[in-house]
Amino acid sequence: MNIQEATKLAMEQNKFISRMHFINTFKVRIKPTNGYVLCESYPLNADEIGAPNPRRGWQPKAEDLVADDWIVID
Repeated sequence: MNIQEATKLAMEQNKFISRMHFINTFKVRIKPTNGYVLCESYPLNADEIGAPNPRRGWQPKAEDLVADDWIVID
């Protein structure tokens, strides 16, 4: 699905969005918000020892904005 569809669904279900490229390469998922933290990126396995803290203010590339391979994940 595109980023707009994925974002709407994730916000309705209080979930995250990601692309397989993000999961396989960066091991992150994105929490869409309208709040101060903007869109935070979270590690896939936040409970693992040494997992990085969430990072606020994700900045997508143009290719991310036009991609149609977005998914909604827990």
